[in-house]
Amino acid sequence: MACREIEMGKRKCECYWAAALQPVVFGPFTGETKPNKDVVVRNLTVSYQQETQSVIQYQYTSWPDHDVPSDTAGILDLLDRARSSCGADPSPLLIHCSAGCGRTGVICALDYIHDLLVATQIPKGFSILKVVLELRKQRPSAVQTQDQYQFIFSAVIHMLERFLQKSDQLYWKQQEVRSLSCSGVGREVPS
Repeated sequence: MACREIEMGKRKCECYWAAALQPVVFGPFTGETKPNKDVVVRNLTVSYQQETQSVIQYQYTSWPDHDVPSDTAGILDLLDRARSSCGADPSPLLIHCSAGCGRTGVICALDYIHDLLVATQIPKGFSILKVVLELRKQRPSAVQTQDQYQFIFSAVIHMLERFLQKSDQLYWKQQEVRSLSCSGVGREVPS
């Protein structure tokens, strides 16, 4: 959820969850945490007929409508949290803001680019513009403003830096293992 219920005095989203520990028709709300000033995490248990499903809702509260967050780290961390909570479970990731265009489009673009990067499937001729235009075929007005479009570039740079840093750390760990195995550890010392 990339919006608040009320922004600039206008209702932007209905509160579709219950107050803490208060069951409602669509299921009981089971807990809320705030891992940082920008994020609220809610654990919901949703029941319909005989089926019960656990849902984790992440709300990013510092993204103004028709604007961008002050930095990219917060939204990238939110996406990392959402991905890690899924683990190996192929549950769908659902994203929304107030209209489902600007903020939602940015998050969808970043998530898609992240998946390409992790799968090492960045195609030749990759273009953020092409990603946004493809999103707009599915949801007109996805990524509404120039600032949001530029935010994607900044976030992708930050994402690449994180990815390269993790890759570099993995590379050096592998080098340490190779160095240990080649340094004679466990070999007899010649006399």
